[in-house]
Amino acid sequence: MDKFNAAHIDKILDYSHQLDENEYRFVGSGRWFNLAYVLVFVSVLCFLIVFLVPSNIGLLSDIMKFLIGFGGGFGAGYGIKSRMDAKK
Repeated sequence: MDKFNAAHIDKILDYSHQLDENEYRFVGSGRWFNLAYVLVFVSVLCFLIVFLVPSNIGLLSDIMKFLIGFGGGFGAGYGIKSRMDAKK
């Protein structure tokens, strides 16, 4: 501990600042990926609706039931994980 001086503290603060900047960039890029996923999902859903409504409404109904069930399960799992992480 005798060799620990102000230069070491400055270096630790620089590393901490760099880590914060990297985390900020990572979160920002994650938002763009989430937006891209939503846009792809909405595009596929619109494609299915436009091309399946005139010809096969039953198949569209089954696909919508599956997607709603999958989305509900994913949302419930995400909610449970968030609650468990908050309790820690």
